Formats: sequence, C-alpha cells, structure tokens
Amino acid sequence: MDIQAAIRQLNDVEKSLTSTAVKMQTVEKSIEHDSALQTIYLNKSEEVRRALDCLNDKVIYGDDSRANYYCGTAEEKRAVEGTAAFMMASKLSPDSDPSYIAVEQTPSRLCTKEQTASLGLPPESFYDEPETAFCSGFKVGEKLIATAGHCIPDESFCANTKIVFGFYRSDAETEPTRIPVGNVYQCKKIVAGNYAPDTLEADWRVIEVDRPIEGRPSFLIQDRSPGTVTKNQSVTVIGYPIGMPAKITRNASVIAVEENYFVADSDTYGGNSGSVVVDADKLAKGELVAKGIVVRGARDFIRKSPCYASNRCQKVELGNGQCGGESSTHAWLIKNAIGN
Repeated sequence: MDIQAAIRQLNDVEKSLTSTAVKMQTVEKSIEHDSALQTIYLNKSEEVRRALDCLNDKVIYGDDSRANYYCGTAEEKRAVEGTAAFMMASKLSPDSDPSYIAVEQTPSRLCTKEQTASLGLPPESFYDEPETAFCSGFKVGEKLIATAGHCIPDESFCANTKIVFGFYRSDAETEPTRIPVGNVYQCKKIVAGNYAPDTLEADWRVIEVDRPIEGRPSFLIQDRSPGTVTKNQSVTVIGYPIGMPAKITRNASVIAVEENYFVADSDTYGGNSGSVVVDADKLAKGELVAKGIVVRGARDFIRKSPCYASNRCQKVELGNGQCGGESSTHAWLIKNAIGN
C-alpha cells in the first residue's frame, strides 16, 4: 500500500469513527429509560469508545500524533515502561497507603474547550491532564538514566530530583495520582554529560539513581555509523510533554542531520526535554533502539493568556524559530558514558 492510499484509509477510519460517535449518542438517548438495554449497550460500546478517545485534534506539525499509554501498541507500552518522569521532590508526598507515594496534580495551563471556543482557536488535546513533571528520561543501564543536560544542570539539582516510572494513564478515566513506592528513585549523582542549553552543541546527561532499576526495559545505544540517523527516517518520541503523563509521539520523520544533533517534525513540548527518540521501524518489531535525546525545539505556544494555546505548523521550516522543528542530541554520544 502506498502512502497516499494509507492516508485515505486512515481518513476513512476517522470519518467512520466520528459517524459512529453521533450514532452512539442517538442510541443512548433512545434507551435512557431501559436499564437492561443500557447494560448490553455499555458492554458492546466499550471498544468503540476507547477508539474514539484515542483520536486527537490538529496541533503542532500537521496532525497531532501524540497518544496516551493506554492507546499504545504492546511495543509502545513496553517502551513507555522504560521511560521516567523527572519531578521535584516537593511534588511527591506520603500516601495514606504506605506502599504508594502521592503525586501532586499540578493544574494544566492549556486552554479548556470553552476557552479555545471563545478565542476562536482549535481545541487543545489533553487540556485536563496534570503538568507535574519538568523533564523526561529513559533507562540505559542497571542504575543509569539518560536525559538532556539542562534537565540536571548540577549535583544540587540532582539531589532535589525524583525519577518516577509509571507516570501514565492506564485508561481514559484514571489519572496517576499516586505511584507505587518501588517506581520512585532518587537522582544520586551525575555520571557524565554536557550542559549546553540554548546552543547547537550536544546537550546530554547520564545520571545514576540510588538503587538498581528493576522490571524496566533498557534502551539500546548504538555505535556511531554513517547510517545511525538518516534524513526521512521514521522516529517515535516517548516522554512527558509539559510535565503531563507519558505520551507516545508517532509519525515523526528526521528532517535534517547535523554533527551533534538532528531535527525532526515531532509533536514535542517543553517537558519532553530528555525524551528518548527511537527508531520507529525497530520499535514496531519490539526493539528499543535510541536514536536521540530531545533537547530543544520551536516555539511551543502562540499565547499564554488567559491560557496556553499551542503553536501549530503544517511543516518544519528550518531556521524559522516558530516552526523550525524539534532537535535531539545524537544518542551515540552517550555510548562511552554508559559503558556498553
């Protein structure tokens, strides 16, 4: 199947799902007084509702390709399990159940449906989700996490940072308000890296946590080679945009490859700094091959008052500060630091 045919097929699926949603509303109204039919209907409609919930609005570069954990494939979910949200220690507190840690539900700054409607703007995806994390990272060794250099600038910052696995939505209704104690690690020390915010240099960091990271997959870091990252290569980004629960960003392509970094048209925000960029084709086969670490990008928002409204671009325009693409440090640069 060629690309155009695939796009037409996806458009047909979306139209079908939208039509189904309207029909579902009609059925719901017609059976609102019949409890027996309601029970049957709810059981039959669960999968349809899940499919509808996983459709997103237009945003960033063309279509919004971000998805929550529960909308991911088995391979994507496994990849999410190997990533972590970075949170300040102050965002976590004891839970009533000692086997859990409570996570502060920092209110979203994104415009609500009512606000975007009043402003004449497209709706914001995930506007009702918390923004608790400040950066992203991913497992690269028994006790090692890779991230962007500016996420952990010094040892003092490390001492105040918690590394939290499992910060994602397992279904459409449940927010991750608490995390199992075993999923939370302390940033212990900086192993290696380069702190280069707001420059075109390589910006990366490898940190060590306080104990072995158990039950989580590690991402493979390849040696440098001419084909390590290539233009037009398909990539997937996994991280925590604006500090929200984990998002899988699909359908991105490499636009340009430079010495220290590459540029892609991925739908990423601040908070995605430190996110892993993986080879999408290998991910579909269950292989977690890291290609890069998200470090900087184009302007995230076109307005911040009275709420945050996303910047939307049809395509990457290199050199354009508003639509210039999302840059990632080459993953191979951290190879020596992790010792494999």
